[in-house]
Amino acid sequence: MLQYDNTSGFACLNRTFNQTFNNEQYTNPSYLSYNLCKQLYVYHPLGKRIVDLPIDLTLNKERILNVKHELSPELIDQFNKKWKELNLTRAIRNLAITSRLYGIAALFIKIKDLDDSENIPNDKNLNDYTITPLVYDALNIAGSATQNQNLESADFLELKEVYRSGQALAKDRSIILSNGDPIYIEYINSAYGFAGRSVFQNCASLLQSYVDVMGADNTVARKAALIIAKMQQSGSPTNLQGKAFEQKRELILEGINNNVLNVGINEDISTLNMTNVDNSIDTARRHIIEDIANAIDLPVVLLNGQKFTAGFGEGSEDTKNIGRHVDSKRQWLEPIFNFCDNLVMDLAWDFNFIDSLNSQNSSFFDKNLPIEEKKRLYKIRFQELKNGFSYSFPSFLTETEGEILDGDVKKINSIKTIFDSVYDKVDPQTKSQLICWMMDNFNDLRSVNKVKIDFDSNDIQEFIENEGADKLVNFLLNGKSQDQPNDTA
Repeated sequence: MLQYDNTSGFACLNRTFNQTFNNEQYTNPSYLSYNLCKQLYVYHPLGKRIVDLPIDLTLNKERILNVKHELSPELIDQFNKKWKELNLTRAIRNLAITSRLYGIAALFIKIKDLDDSENIPNDKNLNDYTITPLVYDALNIAGSATQNQNLESADFLELKEVYRSGQALAKDRSIILSNGDPIYIEYINSAYGFAGRSVFQNCASLLQSYVDVMGADNTVARKAALIIAKMQQSGSPTNLQGKAFEQKRELILEGINNNVLNVGINEDISTLNMTNVDNSIDTARRHIIEDIANAIDLPVVLLNGQKFTAGFGEGSEDTKNIGRHVDSKRQWLEPIFNFCDNLVMDLAWDFNFIDSLNSQNSSFFDKNLPIEEKKRLYKIRFQELKNGFSYSFPSFLTETEGEILDGDVKKINSIKTIFDSVYDKVDPQTKSQLICWMMDNFNDLRSVNKVKIDFDSNDIQEFIENEGADKLVNFLLNGKSQDQPNDTA
């Protein structure tokens, strides 16, 4: 007979549950240890899903980048190239997962040949160094997670430095991500400090209940085919009667479909009655999953892996709830993206790259200037590029082409309504600004995102001053000027 292996990780998790929840530590709010968090993540059937799934949904689509410059496509391509070289999306994913798991984690930019406590030199080109992003968990940075608990301090509950094995890491190369805000005098064992809390903090006992339900499932599976034979036996059996009794038991055990088995009139053979067991287990499992989802603020449809609810309006509401959850996680990761973006911009848009772009059309400064003057102007132009950099995430809700087109039609109608109501009441300069606003909005239409109107606001202003605004509007809306022949429109 097969024996259950008590040395397995799952059995180890069960023993940890019993040791943790059956003693006085259960009443202590800080009972959740670093080791228990790791075991829940590695061995519990829901552990990895609880921690990983929201992050994977958050990062499942690439960001939409924008740089306010005429060479925006080239700048964005170079930015994406450096981002992928450093594999920063993977690093951010690991950071977020580790933070959710233990309550806190740190991202550190390791630069070869530069001491970890030393800030990045301003006069050095980062492309001359080998750069590696590293993620440290709560154990690696133990002690860093203790925010200032002094009520009179200006940096109360704020973290100023990151320590690794007692060494302070460079401030401009390290950043901490906390899962939840720290609470005054609330020490968290899993994070080794007054820090954020593990995502398992509010649901650890519920996760034990889920394991109990799985044990019930296992019991039902092992007993579902149990045969109960009520066999009549008269007096003390003789040797021959005992052998006949055992032979009948063997026949019952080996009997399969299409076999015929004879039993006595007063004998009965049946299976174990489990009529109401399945309903009880299913109800318990559903309630436990819902309670876990509520405890960790996760849409229950994600936790149990079921399909979106069918029916009018209900499925779309499930999707909206998940979309709101994903948006909250993107806001949580915003400081991390900003931290990484600054690093990548320094790498991608260094002087050599900008100078090579500038040599084609002098977009940044006069290409014939002396090298020192170019470097001086580069610092100014680089800061302008950083100030003009922005990003957004595509909508989590995937829309059909018809829905996108309907949205654009509504937007066009709104633009036309505003334009018609304002245009005749403003001066020529404001008319020019109104026309530029209208074309900017047309360029943002998603149904025609590959077709852009190339215009210059100064040229529009000059045209209005020389030819009049009405002539320009007629040309834009009708595709021709009033004095142009039809075949040249």
